[in-house]
Amino acid sequence: MTPLNARLHQLVDRLQDQDLELAWELLVTFYYDVSMLRAIQAAQAKPQPGDSFTYEETIQTLYSEYGHKL
Repeated sequence: MTPLNARLHQLVDRLQDQDLELAWELLVTFYYDVSMLRAIQAAQAKPQPGDSFTYEETIQTLYSEYGHKL
């Protein structure tokens, strides 16, 4: 086990259950945010034809989604 893993285990062992639950919720949210950010960055690095809308396609989508003019 690496020193960082050992330190993390020691810290987790010291936390009370209530604090551990809160830390877990925050960690899960952070994990998903980082995963989404990496996916967005990967998609931006390799744009494919059709990945973005033209102005007209954007306006049409907004009209159909929101049902009113901007």
